Amino acid sequence: MAYKRLEEQLTKLEVQATNKEENKEIALGTSKLNYLDPRISVAWYVNVFEFKPIYLTHILPHPLARR
Repeated sequence: MAYKRLEEQLTKLEVQATNKEENKEIALGTSKLNYLDPRISVAWYVNVFEFKPIYLTHILPHPLARR
């Protein structure tokens, strides 16, 4: 019984060691979103969506008020 349990533990540890070795170059605890450059996000947004700044009409002077 104890021998079988030790064998299972050994197998489990071998699998963990293999996984650790295979995933060395993969950052599992971080998100690539954290490293995304805001300039890239804005450039993508401008190309995909129509970019029109939104201004409130009560802030802008009325065109006829200048006459």
